[in-house]
Amino acid sequence: MLDRLPPAYLRIVEKAYARKFTSDTDLITALENNTFPKRAEFLTIMTNSLGYEFTSPLEVFRLASGERLAEFEPLSPPPGAPSPLEVAGKAFGRSFATPKDLCDFIDAVPKREMQFQDSLIAAGWRAKKKKPTRRISLEKADLLFSTFVERISEANANREFAFFVQEVLVYGSYLRRQNTVGDIDIAMQFAMKTNAKLNERISFYLRKGAAVDWKEGYGLAIGEVSNFLTKRSKYFHDADSATVKRSYPYQLVYAMPELQEYVRLVDQTPNSASVDHLHQFLEQAERREKSKQRHALTSATKSNRKPRRT
Repeated sequence: MLDRLPPAYLRIVEKAYARKFTSDTDLITALENNTFPKRAEFLTIMTNSLGYEFTSPLEVFRLASGERLAEFEPLSPPPGAPSPLEVAGKAFGRSFATPKDLCDFIDAVPKREMQFQDSLIAAGWRAKKKKPTRRISLEKADLLFSTFVERISEANANREFAFFVQEVLVYGSYLRRQNTVGDIDIAMQFAMKTNAKLNERISFYLRKGAAVDWKEGYGLAIGEVSNFLTKRSKYFHDADSATVKRSYPYQLVYAMPELQEYVRLVDQTPNSASVDHLHQFLEQAERREKSKQRHALTSATKSNRKPRRT
């Protein structure tokens, strides 16, 4: 955390605690202690600056070190706050007729997204903390998780979906195997099939009456796969895979085999609406991977056998 923390934030916390910090463990222990003079003032300043309604100093520095705080809702307006189009109009000095116009404008220059978010925060928009779910027994969590894992192969066999499941990680309290679990922390990545297949899926949502642009359709196409896996259960908490790998102990649940070969195959057929060839490739790659695992297990078993006495 220390090596990723902006110097200005580190100075703030060192001033608050009246001491220097030399290691991540030292800093996190102090932040978890959660008591220092002007704590309430500090959290108010950070909420007003960053838009998250923080409840602890540790949350502030998790965000500052680059972690996505998935336990917070997206930014939302307070009563009477200006709309996104009104905020954008003031921030960028031009008018936007539709949300799509605004999205296209922001996507054209990456730094505009941060400028727009800062403008929303200045207008009073805030990210509230999610309400905690009722804790469940470890046995129930295991049942939910085993069903989730079983559905990975079903999702990857579904030819309607525009994405394969590429990688799944599990981390957090579920890995600690305590008697009860608040939620099951997972992180998922998805591999797109082809541009033509994705456009076909976006057209499907347009026919359903959803007014979406390409970016929103992309999100809906991924969302249908993740919702299929979790069954929309409130007990699954999805986070960014890169953040999890960087910040937490985790366990790999699934990794798409022969990914580089898959990417090369996709690059050769970007305009193919049919994805049968991609499914055939993945099915064969899965079989090869299972064969390797069986061979490795057999070899390990043979090497562990003791020689018979004569």
